[in-house]
Amino acid sequence: LKMIIQTLQQIMVKIASLTTSFTELTSSVAGLVPRVQEVEQCIQAAEDNAQELGKQVHILEHEMNALKACLDDQENRSHKNNLHIVGFPEGVEQGKPIRFLPEQLPKLLNLLGDTLLEIERAHRVLGPPPTPGHHPRAFIIKLLHFPTKEKILHQAREIGPLEWQGQHIVIFLDLSRELQEKKKLRDKGLKYGLFYPATLQIMVNGSMQAFTTVEEAERMATRSNYTPTGTDHDL
Repeated sequence: LKMIIQTLQQIMVKIASLTTSFTELTSSVAGLVPRVQEVEQCIQAAEDNAQELGKQVHILEHEMNALKACLDDQENRSHKNNLHIVGFPEGVEQGKPIRFLPEQLPKLLNLLGDTLLEIERAHRVLGPPPTPGHHPRAFIIKLLHFPTKEKILHQAREIGPLEWQGQHIVIFLDLSRELQEKKKLRDKGLKYGLFYPATLQIMVNGSMQAFTTVEEAERMATRSNYTPTGTDHDL
């Protein structure tokens, strides 16, 4: 009986110890609850902030693309009287392109004598002169009058391939890099149109889509597995 009593006493001591530990654990857990709630609130606030920041980033991206489109449009408008002329050998102008080109272009394009070719500025594309065997740098010219530029382009199209002393001459518009990239979409079979302000619209599988950047158009074309067909027409 004495041994049973001792055993019961030991059990009671252990139970008391467990009770104390459980009480301490309960107290600790109760102390953690507010902290967990505080952490949950912080996480929720962070998620809300991230969502709001995502919306702001989207708005800023849209505004940035609009500003880029406006800037590109202004750049192309500032180049409206400009032309690129490729093919004249390096150095034939003897450092005076603004004198050389008004003398040679009328002969090259069969312009009538009453056509006054007034050039405001003319220079080679910036950069070091090419080494022998490489293509000469293009001329960039700014004409004083827009109708003169249009007449030059018209004559170049009417005559066809242009040659000057055995050299093939090409005349084309001075376009911004962004607009040149948009035009390259035609090489991929995409029918496109350019609208003010600098908006790109392309016909894909019979559906018209509008974009402000070339990258967006290329991503869409990749996702759509676009295949050119005879039913697509130029805009």
